[in-house]
Amino acid sequence: MHYLTFGRRKAKYQLMNKIIFLALAGLLAFTAHAQDSKVTGFRDLVWGTHVDSVYANGLRLSFTKDNKAAEPNTYYLENDNLTLGAAKLTRISYHFNKDNRFKKVVMYTTGKHEGDLKDIVVFKFGGAKTVKEVAPTLKVYVWQVGDVSINLSSNTKDDVVSLILESNWDITSGLLTNMNVKDIMYDGEKITGFRGIKWLSELESVYQNGELLTFLLDKESNRPNTYFLANEKLTFGSVRLRGVSYMFNDNNQLITIVLKASMDSYAEMKFILNHKFGGAEGVNVFGDDMSVTEWRKGDVTIKLTESGAGDEYSVVIETTGDKTESYIKNRNVGDF
Repeated sequence: MHYLTFGRRKAKYQLMNKIIFLALAGLLAFTAHAQDSKVTGFRDLVWGTHVDSVYANGLRLSFTKDNKAAEPNTYYLENDNLTLGAAKLTRISYHFNKDNRFKKVVMYTTGKHEGDLKDIVVFKFGGAKTVKEVAPTLKVYVWQVGDVSINLSSNTKDDVVSLILESNWDITSGLLTNMNVKDIMYDGEKITGFRGIKWLSELESVYQNGELLTFLLDKESNRPNTYFLANEKLTFGSVRLRGVSYMFNDNNQLITIVLKASMDSYAEMKFILNHKFGGAEGVNVFGDDMSVTEWRKGDVTIKLTESGAGDEYSVVIETTGDKTESYIKNRNVGDF
């Protein structure tokens, strides 16, 4: 009896060990799979690739613009591979951002292959994070893998199923860039200049990276002593600038810098300034068309101007250091 009980316990112990081993093996396999689930693109397209720089088997792919698409910069490939696993697709559209860099892909099929698409995504990424009943005939399954969102939508009314993979690489990249803008020289207390050029630097004595800068007079400006640089860097974080102006006082000392850019980047510029200098000191509204958001750091004022009447905004960075310098000099006259 004793040996029989021992034998049963041993068999039970071995069975439990086997179950635990299989469970651990499954967990390790799932963990390894999940760690390797980052989505870097689709087929031969890596997120961020320019539309004219996509290659497959050494040959450049030629995309055709889809003029019927609701979104701009939507393309398709002639003779594309319209299969994904066992699913037969009806079409694939490729979406690029305003800089023509790959951002999203949409695969279309019929309800017949919805199960295949769902099986593929669930196997790769696990169950959907959320399921939305948008309408009685429209259901959307949502996954989030890093900065890539995956949506599987099923429209039973029109018998259309779509699988959308969209990367926020440009937003993530732009955010990091805009959090590290160093063009405005700021030490946490004082703004001392712009791109290595200090306030009150004299027009003909400004050096950058050891080289004397040659400023060109802006003859179209309505303000005297306004100049620009021929080879100016026309980016400010992720913002593309239309121009940078340098304004000097009557003594040819730098006192004002003006950045101009398209209204499309207004939100990005405001984020940069808020992140760098904190909340604005105030917002002044002039009529229905113009507002000025203002930051003040010591004797320097930054003004973000928005005019609803145009497609451009300005950032005006201005010091009163020359007036402060004159004030100090006038208070320390020892001649009499």
